[in-house]
Amino acid sequence: MKITKYIFVIGSAVLLSATWTGCNKFLDINPKSEVINDDMFSSAEGCEDALYGIYATIGSQSDLFGLDLSIAIPEILTGNIGSDRTNEYGEFAQRVWNLSYGPAARASLWRLCYEVIGYINNAILNLERSEEHFRYMDIYKGEAYALRAFMHFEVAKYFAVAFHSTDQERLNKALPYVTTYEYVVTPYSTLSDYFAKIIDDLKTAESYLADDERYVTAQRTNAATDFVSCRMIHLNLYAVKALLARVYWYMNDLENAEIYASQVIDSQKFPLMSSSEFINAENGTINLKETIFGLYSTQCPELYYRNFFQNNSFTLASGVIESYETDGLGVDVRVSRWFNTADRTCTKHLNPATASGQTYTGQSIIGIPLISISEMYMIVAEAKRTSDPAASIAAMDKVIEARGLTKYADRPDVSELSINDIVNERKKEFIMESLIFTDYKRLGRDVTIASSTFDGMDDDTYTMPIPATAEDNYRE
Repeated sequence: MKITKYIFVIGSAVLLSATWTGCNKFLDINPKSEVINDDMFSSAEGCEDALYGIYATIGSQSDLFGLDLSIAIPEILTGNIGSDRTNEYGEFAQRVWNLSYGPAARASLWRLCYEVIGYINNAILNLERSEEHFRYMDIYKGEAYALRAFMHFEVAKYFAVAFHSTDQERLNKALPYVTTYEYVVTPYSTLSDYFAKIIDDLKTAESYLADDERYVTAQRTNAATDFVSCRMIHLNLYAVKALLARVYWYMNDLENAEIYASQVIDSQKFPLMSSSEFINAENGTINLKETIFGLYSTQCPELYYRNFFQNNSFTLASGVIESYETDGLGVDVRVSRWFNTADRTCTKHLNPATASGQTYTGQSIIGIPLISISEMYMIVAEAKRTSDPAASIAAMDKVIEARGLTKYADRPDVSELSINDIVNERKKEFIMESLIFTDYKRLGRDVTIASSTFDGMDDDTYTMPIPATAEDNYRE
């Protein structure tokens, strides 16, 4: 699934769907019984096929970022969407993890995450031991290490307790951080060690991706000619720095989170849109200005349309639209861009081409944004909240002014931001992007769903039990 098979044509602005040749080749020649083989890594094209195959798997699987990890599970768990269907989503919403549908769903999520991690490990092992010196070899290695950290963080979001947990057993036995492709059982790491390994992998990736300082440009198009084009659909250098900011933020290490978030901002390569640009942006796409990293995916917009509009499997919770301030504080352009207030639906990931069954012909890239520049400003706003309130407000104002709202600096009687201010602004900015879940879990926020209130400091509110099938591996 090479980039040349995903042709992004700037002139006609037509995004052609790719064949899955590279992805299938990668998965087919690497059966689980085979620890390592060199077939795909003897050429630059093979290395690229392997990496594109990994990205494609993450973005296309409905149990991964095709639907569940990008939208369904995190938004269900924070009460932003609801489902009246009898399935795992309804059980998850009520934190009934082990009833009818939940165990199989959790086992599938766990299995797929670690299968992808296995593919990534195979790529890293082959790339590191290769004696070839392909032009973009360092870029290949950097993306592979970043992918491993990214996937392990996703596993931790759902299956590990938060850092504020008082359950010493679950803190000491958090999750396995898998770095091999062998059929062996990896011992559990403590939560601290697990996150230290995520950071180590991201810093390794950062060192390999130094050339992205020139490959990632402030002026971007959806045209791609080789592996280092369209860097926003790769885990590029700035995506790695942003992930480091996110991981440190999740660990409550705001000092380091601010350092990395500021580096991304200071690069000046990811400008916030003006409110007029925002109004004209395309839904269901990876924005070419603000997105630091997103997954090319036709599956996500298709499943979004099917579940939210065609089958009505999910519905927007009451109060979501009303949370966007309009009276006296400006006009929030996110309301008209992301919502249909008449039928109370969220159109954020609804691409018109997907909904009509047509080929997408827009100026961006169809898919789902996973890291955006607005998140970096909001991390800085929280990091400076008490130490430098004026700088904190200035960082937040960058985002909300771009969304059409009156700046906090111009509001009467506002001298500093509260943590509630920050969480509320993040909730509005990152609706349907899974980040609200990490906010609530990290801070131990209570959540009310269908008249049931769940204690945010209770580990079981935001932490899925590790599947019994995975635990069985440690008893054999």
